[in-house]
Amino acid sequence: MLRSVAVASSSLLLAAVSLGAVKVQPAEVLETRLVTLIKKENVFSSDSSRLQVKLNVDGPEVKGATKWGKVKLTEAVDDAGTDLKPKKEDGGFSFSRNADLEEISRFGEEEKKSSAFDATIQLSLPARKATAIKSLKGEFEVLAGGEEKTVTLTKLKSMQGKPLDDPTLKAAGINGTVAKPQGGDPALAIDYKGTTDAIKEVEILDASGASVSSGRFSSGFGDTQNVNYLLSKPLDDTMTMKMHLIVGQKTVKVPFELKDVKLP
Repeated sequence: MLRSVAVASSSLLLAAVSLGAVKVQPAEVLETRLVTLIKKENVFSSDSSRLQVKLNVDGPEVKGATKWGKVKLTEAVDDAGTDLKPKKEDGGFSFSRNADLEEISRFGEEEKKSSAFDATIQLSLPARKATAIKSLKGEFEVLAGGEEKTVTLTKLKSMQGKPLDDPTLKAAGINGTVAKPQGGDPALAIDYKGTTDAIKEVEILDASGASVSSGRFSSGFGDTQNVNYLLSKPLDDTMTMKMHLIVGQKTVKVPFELKDVKLP
C-alpha cells in the first residue's frame, strides 16, 4: 500500500522554520507499507516499508547547491508517540539513505536557475492511527556556492592509461586516470581517486560538436570510483570531453524544525 500527500498550504497545520538564510518547508509526504507473503529465493527487491518526507530548501546560502545529504535527526515523532527515526531493521533502505552526499536533480530551465531544490528525508513507518508527524528536527549538509569553470580534454582514445592532466582539475581536487571501459558498450572510462564533488556535468562531443553522451554508470568503494561515460558510438581521438566544474564550494549545515506535518 502506497499513500502520499502533497503539502502546499499552511492550513494543513504545518510549520516551517527558517533558520539563518535557508528556508526549509515540507512539500510532499509518501508512505509505503509492504508485506511479503511469498518469499522467492535469490530474488532481490529494493522495496521496503518506509515514510518519505520531501523538503523544499531555498535561500541565498544554498545558491548553486549541487549535493546534499549526511542527515542527522535529533527528533522524529508522530502524534501517536511513535519514534520515526530510521532503524537498522527497516530493511536497510531508510537507515542507509542520506548517509552520504548525493547529487541534487533539477529539471527544466527555471529549476536550474533557481536556488531552491528538493531533499527527501527517509523515516520509519508511523503508527496506523497517527495523523501527523508531530515533530521533525535535525540538520543536513549542502555543497553550495563556488565558481563555474569548464575543462576541455582532447584525444580521448590516446589518453587511456594516462592521468587527467589539467591545472583547473588539480585546483578542484579532481584526480583521475583514463581507464579501460567495463562492459561491451562504447564508453569513456575514468578511474577517480578522492573527491569528485566539484564535477557538475560531463559531456562527450564528436568532431562536429554534437553530443555523443548516452548516460553513465559507476562502481567503487571508499575514495576510489570507476565511472563509465556511455557513448552512442565508439570512442575516437576526434572526440572531446567537456567537464563542467564548480570550484570553491563550501559545506553549509542546514538545520530544520517542522511541526504537525500531515500524514497520508
